Amino acid sequence: MSRDEKASPASRPSTRFDDAGNDDSPGVSTTEIDELISQVRALRTARLRRLGAARRHRHGS
Repeated sequence: MSRDEKASPASRPSTRFDDAGNDDSPGVSTTEIDELISQVRALRTARLRRLGAARRHRHGS
């Protein structure tokens, strides 16, 4: 592929990321992704904490 072909968006493959790994899709911003990641982490730690508490409670009784 020549440099001219790469410059035109029509000939570019329809992937979200170009060769450099840049996200050129208009859909989701990186701040939204960061928020989602932090929400997932918070949910995961809360679930682990609940599981640990339940496990301790079972052993204690």
